[in-house]
Amino acid sequence: MIRYVLSICFCLLATTAHAAETRDTIITQTITGSDTTAPTAPANLETTPLSISEIQLNWSASTDNVGVTGYHVWRDGSQIATTTLTTYLDTGLATSTSYTYYVTAFDAAGNESASSSPAVVTTLDPTPPSAVGSSSGGYITDGVTIDDVLVEASTNQIVLTFTTNRYVSVAVSWELDGFTLGTVRSLGARKSHEVVIDGLAPNTEYTLTVSAFAIPRFIAGERQLRARTAVLPDTTPPANVSNLQAVRTKDGVALSWQNPGDPDFARVRVVRSTRFYPLDSVDGWVIHDASGEQVLDPFLADTIYYTVFSIDTAGNISSGATIRILDPDQEVAVESDEPSTPEIVVPPEFTAPPKEVTAWPVFIAQGDWVSRLGTSSSVSLNANMPFTVQILATAVPPHLKTIVATLYHPDATAGSWQFLLKRTADGSAYAATIGALPVSGQYQLLVQWYDFATKTTGAVGGVLRLSANPTPTTPPPTPPYGRWALIALVALLAVRILHRRMRAGAV
Repeated sequence: MIRYVLSICFCLLATTAHAAETRDTIITQTITGSDTTAPTAPANLETTPLSISEIQLNWSASTDNVGVTGYHVWRDGSQIATTTLTTYLDTGLATSTSYTYYVTAFDAAGNESASSSPAVVTTLDPTPPSAVGSSSGGYITDGVTIDDVLVEASTNQIVLTFTTNRYVSVAVSWELDGFTLGTVRSLGARKSHEVVIDGLAPNTEYTLTVSAFAIPRFIAGERQLRARTAVLPDTTPPANVSNLQAVRTKDGVALSWQNPGDPDFARVRVVRSTRFYPLDSVDGWVIHDASGEQVLDPFLADTIYYTVFSIDTAGNISSGATIRILDPDQEVAVESDEPSTPEIVVPPEFTAPPKEVTAWPVFIAQGDWVSRLGTSSSVSLNANMPFTVQILATAVPPHLKTIVATLYHPDATAGSWQFLLKRTADGSAYAATIGALPVSGQYQLLVQWYDFATKTTGAVGGVLRLSANPTPTTPPPTPPYGRWALIALVALLAVRILHRRMRAGAV
């Protein structure tokens, strides 16, 4: 029995004869009693025969002044179960037999409600039902309809919700190109259904078959539909701008470039700094954010660093093309037509001398071909296609650094272009994608890095040979496990041959 507590407070104000002080006195009186209010009777009792020996019960929740604790389920006047749910599956029943059910609710004080309205139901006959046709509202077999179908799809998941006019169990299978890939089955019978299918491929259309079962193994309703998973989000940055030029004028610095040919290219952002190359699109003053190919920066200083970032319609940002404007007194005119020799540029705050050329693995990727940059041979590329310069993240120290790729034009008078290598979205490499170059020929490439923790720098250099019809430098890289798989296969065959010879000798 639950007892309730009622507290009544009296506040008395006592005053002395001299009215010099006051005192508050609180008197609390407690009155106790019992909870004698029963819950309301359960309503809307529905009974559904699921098989020759199973009946499903569902009802609406009761209410109580304190709280409903649970429900008693009654069959033919005898209590058969206690549950905290508003559903119950009665099993082990006789075939083709009628039963009468009702439900009562009870609270923690032991108060029990009046019974629900009784429901009479008969278990199914062992003879399977036959189809009775269909209607525009859904597919009907033995009176079961599948309606209100809603499909929500992500890149690798489909969530299917629907309703049936009867309490049934359901199964949803999905297939691709005529092959069934899997089936999901519900637990228990209900009218509102939700089925989640995981592990799907992005941007793929699947055929879904929804089956409803009023009797196990016998389909009481079926509906087929198609659903496509969502496309993977675009996380590939566009190529950098090409042919970036900067000229100091009396009005400022005139910058020009060529936008990349990516179909989803949207605009460029030009960022300026007087300290070093801006490392991202907000690392400095933004002087241009549009789709044009030139801008005049009215800013004048001894040395100015610019980075130009390409941005696509999905908001992906390129690694950045960089350029530096020196004080006019420091600029040296190029007087030779010979290809310029790449030199390592050391920031003024770096006190240590440049390191020798190290063994950092720098790779050049174009299409399906990947070549390692080195001094022993040149890398052949298609001049009409973009290519990517990348270094595996595992080869790069974890602390702060800047990696810059400098591409020297075959014509020494045409200068050079610089590009930042930024970490890829999956974190596997540092990369810069360079758009198609307008001129074929032999380009010097220098990849250099600035280690701001040790104040040191280093570089790897090589030659890129661009032409309209290049000869691949090396075949596409073989996965590291391919060679070992071949060795294992040869070893397995050798063992089998030896085993057969031993067995033949034993005979």
